Amino acid sequence: MISRRSAVMLLALLAACGGDEAAAPPPPAPVATVAITGLPDSANTGEVIALSAATRDAAGNALTGRTVTWTVSDTLAATVAATGALTIVGHGPFTVTATSEGKSGSASGRGILTRAANRFAYAQITQTASSATASASFNATGGSVRATTNGAGDAIVTLERLGRAESTWRETVMITRTGSLATTCHLNGWATAANRRDLEVSVACHATDRSRVPGTFAILVFGNGALEGRHSFVESTDAAATHAADPAKSFNSAGNAMTITRQSAGLYSVTVGNPRSAGKTENYFVTTVGPAAASCNLAGWNVGTSSSVECYAFGAVRTDARFVMQLVEGGRAGRRWAYGWNDNVNGALGSEIAVSPSWAGSSNGQMPHVTRVQVNGVTQGVYDVRFPGLGALAGATHNIQVSPYSSGVVTCVPTTTGTATAGADLLVRVECFNRYSFAPTNAYFTILVIE
Repeated sequence: MISRRSAVMLLALLAACGGDEAAAPPPPAPVATVAITGLPDSANTGEVIALSAATRDAAGNALTGRTVTWTVSDTLAATVAATGALTIVGHGPFTVTATSEGKSGSASGRGILTRAANRFAYAQITQTASSATASASFNATGGSVRATTNGAGDAIVTLERLGRAESTWRETVMITRTGSLATTCHLNGWATAANRRDLEVSVACHATDRSRVPGTFAILVFGNGALEGRHSFVESTDAAATHAADPAKSFNSAGNAMTITRQSAGLYSVTVGNPRSAGKTENYFVTTVGPAAASCNLAGWNVGTSSSVECYAFGAVRTDARFVMQLVEGGRAGRRWAYGWNDNVNGALGSEIAVSPSWAGSSNGQMPHVTRVQVNGVTQGVYDVRFPGLGALAGATHNIQVSPYSSGVVTCVPTTTGTATAGADLLVRVECFNRYSFAPTNAYFTILVIE
């Protein structure tokens, strides 16, 4: 029989054992809000930004260890990794979203491909039957310049980050053939690539029989706002009729409309409407757009108001054709440049003259000089253009563009670059000839050297 005292002790012992049982912990609080931190308003292409996602419960308490997934609205502007590392890959607005346990938080940013002032690039392109390469290149956006050949034999030049990412951006392209005298190179056209970042330019080179052949050429691309001073450019979009410049394919720093007037077959007047300011000058340049059947040259200009363009087919017959035309007053800020007009067309051999200040300009204020020279017995069509004070450009990356200023049967090609005056001056040799007979021919031309 259990004594009264033993029963009391047993009950106390049982009560003590029952008190040792721990209460079940409450379930973890669910995520109520997600907030993204670390995203700036804008960031440049190529930047990698570490984002964080803060998860909190309904009471505002921070929660840790919760799984977060990341997405971005426009993968052509930015991409995001599972860790929250955001990479800016293009241009334009985007929204990043972080999701945890069915709750999401978002933040908006903007990718900056480049600034309008940096839409400037050039290269020397060398093409073979199956490939193309770019050398002596420069791209102010920090991207590369590369070249390939497509199945039709066109050279495709890709200029990274030069795509038209903003609706107000425009650009123009210059081409100067630098290879065989028996080859001509024309623009097929250009467009922003599918990735919305790059610009793709298509160029076709032809032999005199109009067959497609590999070519070598210098290419220069610049956008509105990339050059100092006045600049205008326009692409003719209808070879057979007078037409207003397409706003998507033209720009005028003066803000005036431009018109291409077809005066007769193959003869055009381009209304520029970009008058000179005091003490300023300009040069004009033309590149043919379209098939091998025609080539277009400058035929004259009225200062800041209009220019004339002539286009000829094989056989020296004037024919309708498309073209791009540029008016250039200066180069890039802080970089070296110079331009001039050859007005020593028929001067005495070996006699150097300074280009008229009315038709020349340079970053250092010194005017180019032109000498008609004899080379290997050839006494026609060979000129040495000397740019005082720019000798250092011979050892630096630069680009040369030349436009014949005459009837369409003449073309001019820069053939060599070196120095003169103990290395102080840049020396560019230009050879002009009949594009059909290849006979050396004295000719006017405009020339641009730009760093």
